[in-house]
Amino acid sequence: MSEGYKGRIGSIIRDARKHRGLTQQQLAERLSTSQSAINRIEKGHQNLSLDMLARIGSALDSEIVALGAGPTHLRVTGPTHLSGSIDVKTSKNAGVALLCASLLNRGRTTLRKVARIEEVNRLLEVLNSLGVQTRWLNADNDLEIIPPKELKLDSIDENAARRTAEALLKSSGDLHRAQRYAQKAVQLAGNNTQNLVLLARVYLAAGLKLNAQRELEKAAKLDPRDQIVNNLLREARS
Repeated sequence: MSEGYKGRIGSIIRDARKHRGLTQQQLAERLSTSQSAINRIEKGHQNLSLDMLARIGSALDSEIVALGAGPTHLRVTGPTHLSGSIDVKTSKNAGVALLCASLLNRGRTTLRKVARIEEVNRLLEVLNSLGVQTRWLNADNDLEIIPPKELKLDSIDENAARRTAEALLKSSGDLHRAQRYAQKAVQLAGNNTQNLVLLARVYLAAGLKLNAQRELEKAAKLDPRDQIVNNLLREARS
């Protein structure tokens, strides 16, 4: 690993650590290493194996190295009224991602030139079932999205609830809303380890370690050898 790449990776790790609100010592404890080792890593003075990068990514709940564009760590604090526009590349994935992101906006969102494809139509059906108002504005495929004050969770399915909670958690969005969606996913499929782990991660992000421990103990009973469950359970018990 070249010096330049080590420095860039170190900066990404430092930013991800700060994004999670951890000190170097706290990250070191999660990795069973020393604070001085974390300091060397963040300064780009430490060679890193792929295994160590994976362990750091798991400890920070962040993808440290990815093929293509690197991760971006953002935190939005508020309440602050935000408005404006942003240009993005037109693609299927971008359209679906922006539809999901519109749930983070409490006001009106207008997406321009959205592809009318099956994935978008299915997601619109899910949004409509939650009480979200959507309408196509013109022949240019501009789409207006207006979320309700409170989303209706009664008719949401497990997959939609889980994906919505994941989107809110990864974007450092409203943890209260993320908790509601994660709880709904567990309610619909409580024997799904993935749902239990997601709810535990939301609890951990909110600082509710005892609640996280309860969900992770349920997941551990379903799959005692799941390494992610065991790692998170150690974190919840610490």
